[in-house]
Amino acid sequence: MIHHPSRAARRFGHGLCASLGMGHHASAHLLIHHPYVATARDPNSPVLGVGFWAYLPRAWWGSFHGALARETVRRGGVTWAHICGWPPSSISKR
Repeated sequence: MIHHPSRAARRFGHGLCASLGMGHHASAHLLIHHPYVATARDPNSPVLGVGFWAYLPRAWWGSFHGALARETVRRGGVTWAHICGWPPSSISKR
């Protein structure tokens, strides 16, 4: 769904990923996996011979960390913390 040309379908795909606890996957898939597929820079390309349970933490954390970094750059330094209002303005003005 995240590859679909329709905006509604892409948003549905993003929502589906988020509902499964993989909201970062929609960004990571397009911004990290596509450009770096089958290279060491792609956390979702497993190394030959690595079992699933050894691969899973690398794939999840690598996707999360990479998506956060790429989205932060893409948004001009704005992170989820800024969007959620952290730190509260009363703390940041001190």
